[in-house]
Amino acid sequence: MPILRVAVLVIILVAGLWPFNPFPHNDVSWASGENGLQFGLHGIVWTDKALPIQEAESGNGCTLELWLVPESGDDNNTFLAIGTPEQAKRFRMAQYGDEVLFQREILRTGQAARVAEIEVPHAFRADQPVYLAIAGDESGTTAYVDGRIAGKSARFGMTRADLDGRIYFGTATTRFATWQGKLKGIRITGRKLDERAIQANFVAGIAARGAPAITGEVGAYWFREGQGSVAKADLPESPELKIPKYFAIPWKPLLTPPWKEFRASRGYVADVIVNVAGFMPLGFVFLPLFSKRFGERGSIPRIILLGFAVSLLIEILQAWIPSRTSGMTDLITNTAGTYLGALICSWEPVQNVLRKSGEVGSSPSK
Repeated sequence: MPILRVAVLVIILVAGLWPFNPFPHNDVSWASGENGLQFGLHGIVWTDKALPIQEAESGNGCTLELWLVPESGDDNNTFLAIGTPEQAKRFRMAQYGDEVLFQREILRTGQAARVAEIEVPHAFRADQPVYLAIAGDESGTTAYVDGRIAGKSARFGMTRADLDGRIYFGTATTRFATWQGKLKGIRITGRKLDERAIQANFVAGIAARGAPAITGEVGAYWFREGQGSVAKADLPESPELKIPKYFAIPWKPLLTPPWKEFRASRGYVADVIVNVAGFMPLGFVFLPLFSKRFGERGSIPRIILLGFAVSLLIEILQAWIPSRTSGMTDLITNTAGTYLGALICSWEPVQNVLRKSGEVGSSPSK
């Protein structure tokens, strides 16, 4: 049984940490023969500081425009996020199936964070260019797809403050949610563009050198370089978009609390069951060893501590693996699974089998 114990422990560690690659290559390349960046499975670019949007002309309006070519018409990942170390989820855009989701986080003193959304169906088709724009101020926010109004919200309330942060393209800022496809252009403007201006920008499209400059523009990236590790903005005061050598999640949390991980879905329930079942063998195979050394009463607390320690090690290491998540829900379910495995092992019919094999004594101490 010693070999079995080692095997169970190794299998649990491998399953919990695979693939153990804390520094995967950043799968971003320059498009061939055209302006743009191609994003693969592990791809991200970012600015190390915010655009100077708060220095734009009077008013509080703003506009964000994107020119994309999605690899899939049925993806479920974040492609653009704007945030700060204090508010990592300030603004984001994501693909859900063929839908595009515009989302901003609203923080108020003494209240839980609230999320405002505009959801637009039928925005994406595989390998087909799409122009997305969102323009807002205190009076309301309008979302556009290919120059047409696709959604409006008086409550979304997007202003310059929502775009005042570092830009990340390719994944979410706090979890592994990578988008695959081609990025052709990004432009942020310090005023709310109207429908006519948005239509004109869509019709103009993106030439080989990028779209024409517009009044109030504070940052535009057309990826003309074709090589290197940075994409420069049209305006010299705007930060560069950096293409890091290795892929990483900008603000990945360590041991996310259970109430933040909870989802009312079958997938969440399935994950809980898998995590409980996956650690049951650990409690089962180590209980006989602990019973011999510490007796029946002393073994169970130590088994629980063992399951907790192994799970804690995995969760801490997972915080450094971009494709894995580090959460307290797994810590709880894994420890519970270890305890259940020990209870099954202590069941009298199982104990009788183990006594015959010599794994436990005929009269374990109490």
